[in-house]
Amino acid sequence: MDEDYFADPLIAMEHILDSLKLLEYENSFCKQKGFKPISKAYFATASSKASEQFIYFISLVSWLLAIN
Repeated sequence: MDEDYFADPLIAMEHILDSLKLLEYENSFCKQKGFKPISKAYFATASSKASEQFIYFISLVSWLLAIN
C-alpha cells in the first residue's frame, strides 16, 4: 500500500476496522472474549487508559494469529 495512505492514523484505523469486519471480529472476537467493538479512533489517538488499550491490542493480535 501507498505509505501516504497510512499517514493519517484515522484512515489507517478505518482500513483496519474494515478488514476486521470481513473476519467477523465483532461476533468471533468481541462476543467470545467479552470486548466491546472499537471505534476508528481507539488506537489512533492517545488514551488515558493505555493499559486497557494494550490488553485489547494483545488480545486482538492473539486472536488474529489463532485464526490464521
